[in-house]
Amino acid sequence: MRCIFIFTLAMAFLFNPVSQGAETSRRQRLVFLNGSCPVLVSMAVEVEGKGFQERWEAFINHVFTTLDGNKDGVLSGKELARIPPPSTLFNSGAAFFTPLTAGPNQSAADANKDGKVTREELARYYESQGGAAFGLSFGEERANRGIVILSTGGRSIPTTEMNQRLFRLLDTDKDGKLSRKELAAAPVLLKNLDADDDEVLTPQEVMGEAANDGGYPVAPQIVGSSTSQEGNPFVHVPHKGEAKEMVDRLLRTYGGPQAKTLTRQQLGLDEARFKQLDTNKDGVLDRMELARFGQGPPDLELKVKVGKNEGIELVAVRTHPGAQASQVSKKANGKILFQLGFTEFELGQGQPGGGLTFAKVNVADVYKMQFTQADEDNNGYLDTKEAQKSGIFRGAFAQMDRDGDGKLFLKEVLTYLSEIEELQKKAGDACITLSVSEQGNGLFEMLDSNGDAHLGLRELRQAVGLLDKLDHDRDNYIRWNEIPRRYQANLERGPAGIGGGAVGVVAVATVDMFNQRRTSGETPRGPRWFHKMDRNRDGDVSRREFIGTPELFRKIDTDGDGLISLAEAEKADAEQRKKK
Repeated sequence: MRCIFIFTLAMAFLFNPVSQGAETSRRQRLVFLNGSCPVLVSMAVEVEGKGFQERWEAFINHVFTTLDGNKDGVLSGKELARIPPPSTLFNSGAAFFTPLTAGPNQSAADANKDGKVTREELARYYESQGGAAFGLSFGEERANRGIVILSTGGRSIPTTEMNQRLFRLLDTDKDGKLSRKELAAAPVLLKNLDADDDEVLTPQEVMGEAANDGGYPVAPQIVGSSTSQEGNPFVHVPHKGEAKEMVDRLLRTYGGPQAKTLTRQQLGLDEARFKQLDTNKDGVLDRMELARFGQGPPDLELKVKVGKNEGIELVAVRTHPGAQASQVSKKANGKILFQLGFTEFELGQGQPGGGLTFAKVNVADVYKMQFTQADEDNNGYLDTKEAQKSGIFRGAFAQMDRDGDGKLFLKEVLTYLSEIEELQKKAGDACITLSVSEQGNGLFEMLDSNGDAHLGLRELRQAVGLLDKLDHDRDNYIRWNEIPRRYQANLERGPAGIGGGAVGVVAVATVDMFNQRRTSGETPRGPRWFHKMDRNRDGDVSRREFIGTPELFRKIDTDGDGLISLAEAEKADAEQRKKK
């Protein structure tokens, strides 16, 4: 059975026939990197009656025309200096407070290095920097916008990345599956990865990225955008040109970091589909053959309409005969649920700005204050020497100094901000983003039975129990594709970076949140001595934590597992009270 599953929002199958050009302007193909096999996804989106690509082209035309002052069809000289950096154009608000550098933008946009930037070069430049008609956003990069976060340090780790790490650590014989013996050896991880020697593992320790929690708060940080899509289960199939990113992701996902070719078994494809791609008949797919993976007839087609007031409606679904889609259903809330083997994802519409509340900042007021501070001689303008001393004006001086007289007046600054704000609004209107987040429990969460975001020795000893939960084919092994995954995918208006005309602020405090959480609230069950000795708060007292004699420890540890549990502590405490 084929493992090609394609969403095509191609207008050809819909109710009104359209030209090939109009169809292309509505359609975007993606590959969904499912656990058992890659899934081809082709989406077409209609925005206020027009294809999303058509709206993007109109936006690029507007930007180019605005910059091309002499109307000679290219950007050169002073016009090059005015090219808005992608960090400003597609990440409204936040980028205003980072130093802007015009030079690298000019160089990057001028692909053939002839000193001129054409309209096509400008479009390719913005697309390569995260601004595109159809963008992808994944996980914490988008979820953190405007949210104040308290963290014990380190980054937030996507579930898939943690699953991959734990699977590789437990798979000691590297055969691509976890045996009962390997799962039973999970406690060895505690000895090898416990960086602070507290007998519990944090997510950062499992990843080999242990944070230094010194207890000192860190100043609030401005969140910039991230174009990294490594954890995203979706990857673009380009409309034209080489499919390098798609091929790289296929190789890494199904063959490992060093893979240069993939077999049919690795990809999980049916024989007919594999033979179609294997043009040289050598039994493996090389980069050139994998690049053609994104082509072919669709298995599932959808039609999506995006309204004027951020409304997004999924209006049509059609599956093709032979497609391997376990279940496709439309829910009462309008979302569509796809179940592919042990993976499921829900596709729906996102709210403007991801449904988050932004910290509103008056950008003009900030720049006025910065201008006053930078104007050291109080003559009402900034010269190049003064601008160079200011991180906020240094890179943007040439962009703001529209008359090129080497003097930057406040009026020019405010005019620049107003023009950029208008361009940002147009950029948001010209872009559609598929925002993907991972939901549900991964291997770490399944092991973390008490939900404290730490793995203790007892929890690691119970890893063998995962076999009963995840061994769906009952072959006494857990394979990678048997680990369940759940994704939420929302279509949103706006670029993949920070949107909404506001600044995303993240305040990071490296206080010991773990101990605060465990010691606050109601009085815990059990003897006081048990909780005082349980210094790592994992719910057990180890021999190292126990301050009594070895003989007394063995007496309380009635099951002889090397840990005093709460039940054992309560039993010992009750017996001691009876003697009094």
